[in-house]
Amino acid sequence: KVADTDIELAMRATIAAKYAWIAPAMLRAAVNGTESLNRRLTTETFAAWAPVIPFLLRCAGEARRLVREGI
Repeated sequence: KVADTDIELAMRATIAAKYAWIAPAMLRAAVNGTESLNRRLTTETFAAWAPVIPFLLRCAGEARRLVREGI
């Protein structure tokens, strides 16, 4: 039987892994002065993704915690 914590770990780790590219891509775009990112103006991309980054960090942190606890 799959435990709820197994499902939580799978979801958190998958979310964090799938979107791990976002923060580094945004940072590179900002440093390089890139005009577009992800087929949108960089300012639009930043507006859309910036609020999501804390959630992604929480997902990664929760996955790490669950692994450490040896779920």
